[in-house]
Amino acid sequence: MTYIYGITHMPTTLRVLFTVVFLFRISIPSVFPAEIKYPARTSSTLSAEPKENHRFLSPLDKNRISLPESAQKTLLRFLQAKKTGSVDYDLNRNGFIEKQDLFLLADRWPEIGSVIASITQLDWKFNRGAWSVDGEAVSGFADLDARMIAQEPFPTVMEFSAQFTLQEGTSAGLLFWADASGEIGYTARLDSSLNALVLAKLGPWPEEVRLDEFPWNALDGAAVHLRIVTRAWQIQVFCPDRSAYPILEANHATPLGNYLGAYIHDARATFANLSIRQPLVTEIAAPSIPQAGDYFHIYDQSVPNDWWYINDHCFARGGDGLWHLFGITHSYPPAPVDEDQFAHATFASLTQPSWQKQPFALVTDTSAGENHLWAPHVIEKDGLYYMFYAAGSLLSNYRYRMHLAFSSDLFTWTRYDGNPLFQDYFDARDPMVIRADQQYIMYYTAVAARPDGNHIVAYRTSDDLLHWSPRHTAFIHDTTGTYNGPTESPFVVEYENHFYLLIGPDGDYRRTAVYRSSTPYHWDRSDFVAEIHSHAAEVIQDTDGLWYVSHCGWYYDGVYLAPLTWKPEPKVRFFCDLGESLDCVSESEGAFISDWRGTSALDIVADYDAYFTLELPVSDASNPIILEFEEQGEVLLEMINAESTILLLNEGNTGPAFPTIHTISIQPEWIQQNRLTLRFRDADPTDGWGPNVNWVRLIY
Repeated sequence: MTYIYGITHMPTTLRVLFTVVFLFRISIPSVFPAEIKYPARTSSTLSAEPKENHRFLSPLDKNRISLPESAQKTLLRFLQAKKTGSVDYDLNRNGFIEKQDLFLLADRWPEIGSVIASITQLDWKFNRGAWSVDGEAVSGFADLDARMIAQEPFPTVMEFSAQFTLQEGTSAGLLFWADASGEIGYTARLDSSLNALVLAKLGPWPEEVRLDEFPWNALDGAAVHLRIVTRAWQIQVFCPDRSAYPILEANHATPLGNYLGAYIHDARATFANLSIRQPLVTEIAAPSIPQAGDYFHIYDQSVPNDWWYINDHCFARGGDGLWHLFGITHSYPPAPVDEDQFAHATFASLTQPSWQKQPFALVTDTSAGENHLWAPHVIEKDGLYYMFYAAGSLLSNYRYRMHLAFSSDLFTWTRYDGNPLFQDYFDARDPMVIRADQQYIMYYTAVAARPDGNHIVAYRTSDDLLHWSPRHTAFIHDTTGTYNGPTESPFVVEYENHFYLLIGPDGDYRRTAVYRSSTPYHWDRSDFVAEIHSHAAEVIQDTDGLWYVSHCGWYYDGVYLAPLTWKPEPKVRFFCDLGESLDCVSESEGAFISDWRGTSALDIVADYDAYFTLELPVSDASNPIILEFEEQGEVLLEMINAESTILLLNEGNTGPAFPTIHTISIQPEWIQQNRLTLRFRDADPTDGWGPNVNWVRLIY
């Protein structure tokens, strides 16, 4: 399990004491006593802070407790037997339990996973609007903005669910992680003006920062059932009637309070079946990150005295066990607008060289509205093979066509007479399709808005592979433009209940960025987990279960494969969203919090004397620490200790013009007294352009 969390709070002696008592309690018996029950909930108020007569512990940031092997087995047996639990945990190979998000819930909380509060059990405060409570249902009406707040605080780690109906008007939804007034917090709401479910961070009316959206046909009178699961750093919103995966998600979120309720804006709505439950533990293993090994050459499209390249490509395995490779191809020099054939090769083994060259699978057909052939992707359904590809446009780059062809044997292809499947904005291309959530999802690269919007990964859904939904957005990159964006060749693979998005070229022709999410519908820049040295990467699993990643491109002689291994992710010990007020941040005059990319960041004005400093606790400095941060501009980064100042990065006047993620290794001998002190400055104060830094995280 990946832990990404703010570092605004340090553990108190009381929290440590109670945690030690709890862990000692479960480390003695060989099986967890079956007779232990959580007492029933009383009507008294549950404080958000630890009390002497409570066993509720807030997150403990950095301490660890060593458990004997018998205690480890006991804890795991208990959690597995219960299926759910009040402990968000991880046991590493050295027998330590990380106390991040360790919760032993209060005595008044009942059995794990059962309801601890409902509408009639709570007192409510109504902040603007007209509200009425009738049994387990609540009705609300407001011309502008109104909130209903439960007058009892709850832990920030919880499960909050309800069904609500937007009877008429603009927006209604659930409010959580809010202050006692409900003026600031988070909301998951249905917005009829956007035709979407929206996850947003609320400030005093009318301030709002949208964190995520999910398309929704917001008809008046439509009921929505939402289940919100929160952890110390993460919000996940489920709609059980629509998807098995989170439909809204925000990582690195910071709770603004311990209160929850309902929210309406210019609407009439009803709320029912409200419940608050103890948090659920759904996994033990930490998520993995993919790592590529050494590449080996498997296929070359060239002919004697004529050098040909392969670009975006795909693999498919026929019912007879024969592997097929399809891809963009052309002779040198590269001529993308003239790429009008798909290469085709076959071989009995995926990893053997000297694949057998076959005739072109498809050739451009202008009578079908095609002016080139790009990025084939093949999947099988009911014994028929579907090849999706970008066909360009005879009219305009703003009307790019996505086409389909069929085959029963992967050799002979017939175009779909209903082409195009759809048209999209500038150079929409590079389709890739997966089966998830009982439907098909097509991802492709596109531009957010013409003519020069952000580069995005778009997606559409289908039940039959022929009829596709309107366009939605899965990923937004910070760069803008038309040609040659960093969201090309999207590839999505599911591994151990997570979805990995591979896109590129991100900063370099052979750099593929990898992002990880628990949902197939959304990734953001903070989901970055790895990079792979590859162009137009495809991930393939062979018949023996081994994984591979491919590589190709204009400047390479064909297609290559490399072994792909899935490594447990190093634990992310600290995550600082620098837009928040953090005790670990100090600024000089000229360094301040500003609005950047729709959120807050630390900004350094063009003055060499301006800087900000991060002082981060490091609980284990025996191994190298990986420092990652996202910044834009020309930054100079130093590490400060009592003996010296170590220069980690100096971009001079060549800093990135768009937000870029930097990765730096810090040696353990540089760390003193378990503290890491970092100082960010302007690397080039003469150009009138100072850097800004969005987030920082440590991995070790």
